[in-house]
Amino acid sequence: MFNTELATAGTEAAQTFGLVSVSGGKSIRSLSGRAVGEPRLITISHQEVVRGKNAAGLPAKADRHLLRFDTTEVHGTTGVPSTESIYLVIEKPQDGLHTTAITIDTLSRIYNLLAESTWNGMTKFLNNEP
Repeated sequence: MFNTELATAGTEAAQTFGLVSVSGGKSIRSLSGRAVGEPRLITISHQEVVRGKNAAGLPAKADRHLLRFDTTEVHGTTGVPSTESIYLVIEKPQDGLHTTAITIDTLSRIYNLLAESTWNGMTKFLNNEP
């Protein structure tokens, strides 16, 4: 399990998320000091899933790993909360063909694509560019 507290760094100051709950392969952490109704949460979960059948006709199992950041802000004029959710989902087949090194390399490629030229790739992605 990750540490009880997770420190994250971004374009803002580093933030520390404290453990709120752990249950059945899922943990939730919250950023302290946020106003009620404006939480920042990190959810980490793991589950086994079936992705059809393999060549032998048996269930093709995979491990699904989820890392999710939720940020809620309240509109200053209307008072209506709005939540942005960002998910990272990695689904690794249990057949052993996809090593952790391959997964790390692929994730690194995605990060580099989005982060290129001071996050220009992310800006393009969020502007719906194909």
